[in-house]
Amino acid sequence: MGRRHGGNRFLYGVGEGDVADEDNLNLAILRWNRLKMAYARRNQVNQVSIKVHELDSNKKQLIRTVMGLVLGVISGLLMQLFLDKATLDIVDGSLITPLRDMLMNALRRPVLYAGRYPVL
Repeated sequence: MGRRHGGNRFLYGVGEGDVADEDNLNLAILRWNRLKMAYARRNQVNQVSIKVHELDSNKKQLIRTVMGLVLGVISGLLMQLFLDKATLDIVDGSLITPLRDMLMNALRRPVLYAGRYPVL
C-alpha cells in the first residue's frame, strides 16, 4: 500500500506499486483542470495537455482597462500635437465634458437595489 500521512496523499505523493491511488490522483488532477484541458489522439496515443498560464476573465478585464487608459493618453497627446485650438475646444465640449460628467455623477450617486432593479 501507499504511504498514508494523516490521510493526505496529495501532499506526500503516491507510494510505489499503488496503482489505484495513482489513478485516483491522476483523475483528481484532470477533474480540477478540466476547463483548461485539451486532448488529442496522435499515433495511437491519447495526449492530454493542460494550459497552465491561461488568463482568466479578471486578468483580461485588467489588461483591457490598462490598454484603454494607455490608448486614451496616446490619442489625447496626438490630438494636442496635430489639432488646432478650436477643434480641441469642440472635442472637449461635445465629447470629453459629457463623458466626464456622466462618470462623476455615477460615482457620486449611490445606487440602491430593490429586488432585481436599481432604484435611483
